[in-house]
Amino acid sequence: MSNVLRARRDLARRQEIAPARAVVKLSGSVRDAAEYRRSADALHMAEERQRLAVEAGEMGTWFWDLTADELVFSPRAKALFGFPPEAEIDYQSFLERLHPDDRQDTHAAVQRCLDDGMDYDVEYRALRAGSGWRWLRARGSSDRDSAGKPIRMQGVVYDIDAHKTAIKKLTESEARFAALFRQTAVGIAVTDTAGRFVMVNPSFCEMLGRSEDELLCLSLRDVTHPDDMPESLERTQRLAGAGESFAMEKRYLRKDGAEVWVNVSVSTFEDATGERHVSVARDISERKHAENALREETRVLGILNRTGAMLAAELDLERLVQAVTDAGVELSGAEFGAFFYNTANDEGEPYTLYALSGAPREAFENFPLPRNSALFGPTFRGGGIVRSDDVLADPRYGRNKPYRGMPGGHLPVRSYLAVPVISRTGEVLGGLFFGHGRPGVFSERVERLIGGIAAQAAIAMDNAHLYRQAQEEIAQRSRVEEQLREAVERQTLLAHEFHHRLQNKLTIVQAVINAAARRAKTIEEFNAAVGHRIAALARTNTLLLQGGFEGALLEHILRVEFEAHQGGGNRIVCEGPTVMLPSELVVPLAMAVHELTTNAAKYGALSNSTGQVSLAWQSNAVGDERTLELNWIERGGPPVSVPAHRGFGSALLERVLASRQGASVETEFAPEGLRVRFKLALT
Repeated sequence: MSNVLRARRDLARRQEIAPARAVVKLSGSVRDAAEYRRSADALHMAEERQRLAVEAGEMGTWFWDLTADELVFSPRAKALFGFPPEAEIDYQSFLERLHPDDRQDTHAAVQRCLDDGMDYDVEYRALRAGSGWRWLRARGSSDRDSAGKPIRMQGVVYDIDAHKTAIKKLTESEARFAALFRQTAVGIAVTDTAGRFVMVNPSFCEMLGRSEDELLCLSLRDVTHPDDMPESLERTQRLAGAGESFAMEKRYLRKDGAEVWVNVSVSTFEDATGERHVSVARDISERKHAENALREETRVLGILNRTGAMLAAELDLERLVQAVTDAGVELSGAEFGAFFYNTANDEGEPYTLYALSGAPREAFENFPLPRNSALFGPTFRGGGIVRSDDVLADPRYGRNKPYRGMPGGHLPVRSYLAVPVISRTGEVLGGLFFGHGRPGVFSERVERLIGGIAAQAAIAMDNAHLYRQAQEEIAQRSRVEEQLREAVERQTLLAHEFHHRLQNKLTIVQAVINAAARRAKTIEEFNAAVGHRIAALARTNTLLLQGGFEGALLEHILRVEFEAHQGGGNRIVCEGPTVMLPSELVVPLAMAVHELTTNAAKYGALSNSTGQVSLAWQSNAVGDERTLELNWIERGGPPVSVPAHRGFGSALLERVLASRQGASVETEFAPEGLRVRFKLALT
């Protein structure tokens, strides 16, 4: 711009002095004319180049003659500022077109250009009619006279509103990304192709228990579980350069060594420094723990079911105790377990090794059997369960001569668990002992499980002892003289009858346990579902014992069940004749009444203060066949509807009662109350 102005100024000066040179020689005039034409051509070419550049850039030009205080805008410049084409513009009207917040900065930039000769470069908002404020950028420079005084400014102005809008959107987008990156609940980490951390958000830091500075000095290899690293590395290598993504479940390691299960999605992108990998990790530890807990509960219930079935059927003492020891090792996670039979006398003679699991018998043959030491003694005296996270740190350990602890070469034991096996009579039959070479293996839950196994083992061992005694008595009676044969036969029949009745009881217990195991989600639910039903079975068994296992009166069964249920009172009305139930029907019917009473208290007529239960029965005889019909009717309780799923009680009724020959159960979910009709064959 300044070159064009200088060319115009020089041309004007030559035109002013041309008349004074009329006396020069012709040759000089010719030279002046040629020079003039060259200057004019150069000026024209410069103006044309400037015009093309300005038009190409959609720029407006401006010129400010400070001497005349004349401010000249090109048509494009006027349009950018919203001035009409015929407008006369001065510096003040120019400033008034600017946004109030931009006027001071713009004026300061003009002053710097005039005072210090600095290039004029400023961005401001100008008001344009119909389009509001728009961002413009002006650039220019100043010229000075020989004394250094500014005499003019000139430059260009152009629209940068779209650029400013794009920058604003980019800034807002980056701000949103930064907020999302730092505030999102999922962990986000950016790594280079070598796996080194480049960026991590606070959630990722919290997930791994490390600070941002710590993580930026590490790589994925440093925080990934060693077992998951091969798959993670292989999938990441396949990802490089492919522009795809993958997702996997893996474990991170926190600073404290704890494992964190995550579902991580990994993808690639490129920035100015090259390829980057971004990992989005969601903590799924809670879900994994729940899955593991469910698998563990399923495994435990499977062992308990298998062991319960074996204990119910097995009468061989050696196989029984070996199976219990094996189950204890499996349940507890012990490296080895043993059962020692209690044969110690008052002087503390050795106990007898009865069963061993998880270790060869040779591992004990070279060492003396345990004595009445501070650790072993309480178990054989029935003093309760002994559990130690580390026997080497236990004050009871190493107090007995001659070894003052474990002899050399003994199986390594740090975690220790000992549970007494106590008969129904209170006799300590022996003890279950479990060990592990690592400290802290046996938890309170394991202690409870093994305690339950020990209680079942005690019952089974009592039964096995009884069976063995019966068998020995039968064998002994078979060798006596002829006159004792009848007594031997009666004893044999008694033993078989006892075994038959015991099997029936255990079958019902098995049904209760299996039904509860299929529906219970936790061991606590399992215990709750089984506990009160076993108690009901025990009450019924007491009635049978009082009747010599010949049977029991129906009234007695009902009275025992209703008295055991709190809250029934006189709201349960019974009516019917005296009926003696045969022994095989006592337990199933008692269990059925127990389930109905419990259900009424939870959901039916006994769950409020106004409901009532009517229980009526009658005995019918057709020829030699006698049947019992019993009707259970509930009234006054909450409205009844057909349940969506069959409950535990319904399953038990079908499994235990309806499976009896000649028995039927009809259930009606009437709106006013539940109705159940039983038909049982008495002969």
